[in-house]
Amino acid sequence: MIIYGSKAVHLNSAKPATGNCPNCDATGSITLNVYRRHAHIFWIPLFPMGKLGRGHCENCNTEFKPKKLNESHKQAYTRLKSDSRGPLWQWAGLAIFVAFVIAAVFASQANDKRELEYLASPQVGDIYEYKVGYGSYTTFKVVEVTADSLFIMDNLYEVNKSSGIYKIDKEENYTEPVYGVGRQDIKDMHTAGDVLGINR
Repeated sequence: MIIYGSKAVHLNSAKPATGNCPNCDATGSITLNVYRRHAHIFWIPLFPMGKLGRGHCENCNTEFKPKKLNESHKQAYTRLKSDSRGPLWQWAGLAIFVAFVIAAVFASQANDKRELEYLASPQVGDIYEYKVGYGSYTTFKVVEVTADSLFIMDNLYEVNKSSGIYKIDKEENYTEPVYGVGRQDIKDMHTAGDVLGINR
């Protein structure tokens, strides 16, 4: 279950010495408050959603939205709202998301570079994850490397989702026969996107 919503945090307050309460007509009794709402998910703040305010009369204990205040209080509220800055932590969720995306991009680039190195210099024991056909995935294991070929053993099993390949990557699933495949053919498979990963 995803818990999401919004929350307002207090930013600033001011109590003008002039201006009357719209309800009880007391002078100088209105305290102006400015808040900033933010969206959150699992109580982690994501990003700000704008400012809001309230006026509170300490004489009659009545709360007013800014549009219900008299003109002098409206002007004071507008200035207070403009001068009020929200806390940076209200951007925390968005900052975490951006950092995660950047880290994922760097990790993907590092993985791509590592796979190209593995492809250029294959070793005995390398496991290649590859696409057999539409909706079918499996692996093969390198058992011998020559100048122009890889000698491999196929995995006995296939899965219908690439995310499930790890479930069949077990030593007992690789059996005879051993057969050779041209190293250029493997590179062509990788270029075509049929080789999904190389594990060493």
